[in-house]
Amino acid sequence: MVLKIQNGFLIKSLQGRYYFFQLRKNRKLVCSIFDNKNKKNRSMLLVEDERIIDFAADIDEEDRIHLIYINNEGHLTHYTFKNEENEKPKKEYITKLDTRSNIYSNLNFKLQKNNIIILYSCSNVINPNIWSIHQIIKSEKIKKSTVINTISEKFFSPFFMDLDNLGNIHLIYRAKDINSNHIYYTYYNVYINKWNPTPEKISTLNNDNIFPYLFIDTQNNIHILWEELINKDYILKSKMLSLTKSNNFKWVSTSIPTIRNCAYIPIMLEENGILKIIFSDGEKIKCICSPDYGLSWKYEKEATAENENMYFIFFRNNSSNFNEKNKINNIYVKLDNSISFYFSEIQEDFNTAEKREIDKVQKEETNKETDEEKFSSVEDSALESFKKETEIKIEEISNYIKDNINILYSKTSSLESKIEEIKEILNKNEKKKRFGLFK
Repeated sequence: MVLKIQNGFLIKSLQGRYYFFQLRKNRKLVCSIFDNKNKKNRSMLLVEDERIIDFAADIDEEDRIHLIYINNEGHLTHYTFKNEENEKPKKEYITKLDTRSNIYSNLNFKLQKNNIIILYSCSNVINPNIWSIHQIIKSEKIKKSTVINTISEKFFSPFFMDLDNLGNIHLIYRAKDINSNHIYYTYYNVYINKWNPTPEKISTLNNDNIFPYLFIDTQNNIHILWEELINKDYILKSKMLSLTKSNNFKWVSTSIPTIRNCAYIPIMLEENGILKIIFSDGEKIKCICSPDYGLSWKYEKEATAENENMYFIFFRNNSSNFNEKNKINNIYVKLDNSISFYFSEIQEDFNTAEKREIDKVQKEETNKETDEEKFSSVEDSALESFKKETEIKIEEISNYIKDNINILYSKTSSLESKIEEIKEILNKNEKKKRFGLFK
């Protein structure tokens, strides 16, 4: 069975909402919004007055969604919005591309601090077998550069990029070499702001190679997947390179179960420290897992491949429930009025985190109530003690005042007696003076 796999970008916000972006056949960009239970709420057209050639999406730490798109007129545009707050969308022109003379595809970008790193492939309509991958860095100034120039088919295969923990960009792509297609790897060093001038050939045999995929796990190991034609079958191959261990930066082939003839691009993701390779043979979607970051693999699960509403998704996440051992760049989903993830615990992780957050809030409220009760008890005890101490002080002051009043009263009485004696003496003297007894 030939699978009809569609493409799109799926964004997960901090609130657990999903925003699914897809380009319709009429070149209109549609956003469908799903709640944190994966149920569709509504759909809306974005930039309604423009026809889009290609686009990509991401989300930043402030939960603001970023879109980069190329329209028919060649305008490369940066569009942002934050739907939960009904924030008015912002649209910023980046640069003008020549859409009359060139073909553009595989637009993608990464948010990196204050920079936006944009990559896309480009070919001239006159000679469509010569392709280039271009980079534009949007910061305070626009910086443009060419990553590679190569020969390929009329339609350039998707390339994949990822960032290591230092912010270096790692890129995998497919290009023609004499009579066969090979897989090449290159990287961008952020410290010298340059791409490696000599891409490294990953595939070795002079056979045809397809479906390149690159993934960097949370331990900073680079993994590359692709299929190689061997005896009329395409066999899945895997190599890895550790950026943290001393292996002289050499690629090492990893042993995986024999997997033949993938119907579409095989992907890798990491959940709870377990690496997963998810792929389809056209009839089934299957999954193999590695508990030791790619050193060993075993078959895990399989599910029936749905020929309708099956998507190869570029996944971008801003959910705090994703811990340091979870990373997903791409995922296979069934998507219509709800989202079903193949072999991923994305929704379970969110529900667990949501419950954990609720428990945390409830615990904080309980602790707050307990603290308030303790404080209230302490407060009552302190007030009672203060009341008693105040009463004692008042009584002491009252007694002191009474004693002093009594003393003052006795002294006043004595003084009044003395005054009366003095008055009598003065009266007697006045009488004597009248009768001439004093000269």
